[in-house]
Amino acid sequence: MNHPAFRIPKASSWDYDDQNKVQFRRIDQYLSNSSTAIDMHPGFADSPQTISFHRPLQFYFKAFTKAGFAVTKLEEWISHKASDSGPRAKAENDARKEIPLFLYLKAIKL
Repeated sequence: MNHPAFRIPKASSWDYDDQNKVQFRRIDQYLSNSSTAIDMHPGFADSPQTISFHRPLQFYFKAFTKAGFAVTKLEEWISHKASDSGPRAKAENDARKEIPLFLYLKAIKL
């Protein structure tokens, strides 16, 4: 799944600090539940849309607990995309290695 702490549809983005030459993730509205229409093929006319939902991490853990599940594994996965040119390529690649955009949760029924 998209990592709820770092990848919030239309409420998170990459930004760049020119002074420190560092790319970072801007996060807005982390604790707010949201649903957002997303173009499946951005840039194409009449792109079909899907709905993307955002919930904070506590939402998932509370739901698992209420349903009698326990999380047995949590992994945070980075993007393997790479920038190979441009003035910010190193900062982009460094940020991608440190800021996970995907989350894996495994839960078992107790």
